[in-house]
Amino acid sequence: MKVVIPAAGKGTRLRPHTFSRPKPLIRFAGKSILEHIVSNLNGLDISEYVFIVGYLKEQFVDYFNGNIDGIKLSFVEQKEQNGLAEAVYIVKDLFPKDEDILIVLSDTLFEAKFDKILKENESFVCVHEVDNPSRFGIVYTDGDYVTDLIEKPKDSKSNLAIIGIYYFKSAYELFRSIEFVLKNNIKTAGEFQITDALNYYVKTGKKLKIQRVSKWYDCGNRTKLLDTQKYFIERFNKHKDYKNSKIIEPVYIDDSVDIENSIIGPYVSIEKGSQIKNSIINNSIIGGGAEVENVNLSFSILGDESKYIGTPESIDLGSKSEIVKGGNK
Repeated sequence: MKVVIPAAGKGTRLRPHTFSRPKPLIRFAGKSILEHIVSNLNGLDISEYVFIVGYLKEQFVDYFNGNIDGIKLSFVEQKEQNGLAEAVYIVKDLFPKDEDILIVLSDTLFEAKFDKILKENESFVCVHEVDNPSRFGIVYTDGDYVTDLIEKPKDSKSNLAIIGIYYFKSAYELFRSIEFVLKNNIKTAGEFQITDALNYYVKTGKKLKIQRVSKWYDCGNRTKLLDTQKYFIERFNKHKDYKNSKIIEPVYIDDSVDIENSIIGPYVSIEKGSQIKNSIINNSIIGGGAEVENVNLSFSILGDESKYIGTPESIDLGSKSEIVKGGNK
């Protein structure tokens, strides 16, 4: 099985952090978003990871150093972003023979026991019940099988949202459905949507099962990223003891972090090499090599190698940025 991960977007809703780093490589709880995704696929029979890249593409190539746990990596560039269907279609040449394909969007964190699901030997799409169907691709079903898919419907009797995980026993059947959409210039909201391709897939007699995912986490913007990190910090709670400081669990603090006279937590992730002094921090992500002093931070994100010295309460500070109260001295 090949795993295809579309990751070409600019991640504009997470700026300023995505000015210098692709969204899937933003880190919390000791791993990047992409590493958290890959961890959920451990143990599957994967022959190759295929990344669809574009924005800051070189960082993806460098990040994994050529392989993931010995599994081959390939990178395909999406030069223009015209929708997910087109993005998936450009990897077609990496399938010299027909085989199964798993597609996972690069900002979709989830919990699913794929080893058990794959044993059912059926193509599927993962779904989750939502309160606002108009924001998602929605599936309609007959029992456990998809009968129709609609992208962001204004009114919907179904609340089963597609969460960005798709599996097909035959990659070629998926590519043929996407090809139909591309050749007939079928677009929704100006883009070639995967929902339109899947609609053709099921309307031509192919079976597509739904798999309900109970835990699904979005990293699309600052608020959702901070909410998502809470769950992962509870899973990967880690810290050592610091003199004259109090740690309120759960937190993830790399062992190389220096902390003095501070209260940290709950729900704080601090990456390696950072220094925290005389500060109170909760519900925040602090990147690697950051310097934080004399602050009271809540619901904040500080990028790698940023410096914040002052008295703020909430901040989004990009990588290598610097704010010092009173100016440089």
